Amino acid sequence: KEVSYYERALAIFEQVYHETPNHLEIARTLNNLGTAWRDLGDARKAVSFLERALAIYEQAYHETPNHPDIASNLRNLGIIYEQNLSDYSKALEYYQKALTMQKALHEGENHAQIAQVLRDVGDAYKGLGQQEQALEYYQKAIQMQQALQ
Repeated sequence: KEVSYYERALAIFEQVYHETPNHLEIARTLNNLGTAWRDLGDARKAVSFLERALAIYEQAYHETPNHPDIASNLRNLGIIYEQNLSDYSKALEYYQKALTMQKALHEGENHAQIAQVLRDVGDAYKGLGQQEQALEYYQKAIQMQQALQ
């Protein structure tokens, strides 16, 4: 049902914003649709929707390239490539972009979202069989998490 609701919402938003097809409501709905398809196990459809959302976010926020919506979308893509498609190299690529963005957004602060993406990077390195790099990122995530407590 979730997918059908998001598909209906997308159709409505595309009709309402037909003159501005890169509207943020469309991107948010595409992102939600992508995560819903991921939850249903269709990784290819999920990637398709998430990549469309990413393109809109990047265009909409072109003057503010470090934006939480973009960082979240990048992480969602990384999760699919890691957990659903076992493409750890592609996952690492998305996670590293998300990490760079999260660090820029939080300017050297300890933040839960940075710690989360540090763990994700560690997971991707683990999937690639690069245990030392994985351990390095896990340790950074733990240190940051402890600093937040």
